[in-house]
Amino acid sequence: MVRGNYEEALAWAHKSMAADAYYSPCFWMLIAANARLGCIEDARRYLTGLLAFSPGVTVARIRAGQAAKNPDRVEPILEGLSLAGMPET
Repeated sequence: MVRGNYEEALAWAHKSMAADAYYSPCFWMLIAANARLGCIEDARRYLTGLLAFSPGVTVARIRAGQAAKNPDRVEPILEGLSLAGMPET
């Protein structure tokens, strides 16, 4: 995802989803990668799924919860989440 390999990010996110269907970061990847690929309907479908079990999730909360070692790593994901319509705050 960070390197712009959105198709590969989707493949790994689907594998992760098979292992744990309620792992929030997996949904982040599915949402962001689909949004970056222009598949907004798919991104919003995954966003709806995430909001069903994590109703308070926002871009700001995800940003605040990420390690500050390399903030550039999370930005492509957060931008994709925003593109899909995740609430900012």
